[in-house]
This record gives sequence, structure tokens and C-alpha cells, in this order.
Amino acid sequence: MREDGIIKEINKKELIVKILKGNDQSCEHCKLKASCYAFSNKNNERELKIKNNDLNNFNTGDVVTIEISEGMGSIYSILIFLIPMILLLTPIIALRNIFNQVINFLFGICLIIIYFFILKKLQSQINKNIKVFKKYGGKK
Repeated sequence: MREDGIIKEINKKELIVKILKGNDQSCEHCKLKASCYAFSNKNNERELKIKNNDLNNFNTGDVVTIEISEGMGSIYSILIFLIPMILLLTPIIALRNIFNQVINFLFGICLIIIYFFILKKLQSQINKNIKVFKKYGGKK
């Protein structure tokens, strides 16, 4: 999976890249393409924070290509969509005869919150599979 973007900001060891919407042909046939922009900002723009140890090659305004292998894209989908759904539904189904459904739902929400905190801690490991290539330079 490839997406093009513009480097909006460079902080410490992190690139903040504004994704250019609609220029990626691989999104044309994706069934989940609407979900990519579900949490975008007011201007319908999506930003990615990418940790990168080699920031010397990048400047603010550079156009870059972000690449994630197809296999890793599938793993990310499982991590972001499937596992939280399982964490939410498991207590509701497994504990339905023991506790109230509202308590089971709240327990599932707590599991999801804990899961996303763990996922945030593992973000540096996840980011190792994201490659950023400079397409062409922007303003300096």
C-alpha cells in the first residue's frame, strides 16, 4: 500500500505527514477507503505521525511516498478493526448469564482502552514496517 503526502512538520524523531487524498489508485477498489478519512480533521485531511531515525533527508514541504507492505496492511487492519471488535463482544457474549449487559459492555470498553494503550506503547515496533521515500523536494 502506498500513499503520497506532504511533510507538514518535523518533530524530534517524528515526521508529521499530511496525506494527499484521492491521488492513490490502490484506494479505488478498497472497501474500507471511507474509514481512512473517518477521523480526519475539519478540512477532511488526514495526518500520519511516523517515527523515523533519518530525518536529515527530509524537509518541511517535501512530497513523500509512504509505503506499507500488503501483508503488514492486513495485519494493521486486524490490529485496528478486528481485535477491538473481539474485545468488545467477548465479555458481552461470555458473561451474559453472569452480569448485566451494561456491565459487560463497559467491561468490553475497558478492555479496548487497555488494548489501545498497549498498542500505543508498541507503536515504535509497528512503525519499523513503514517506509518513507522522498518523492521530490518542497519549499525549504
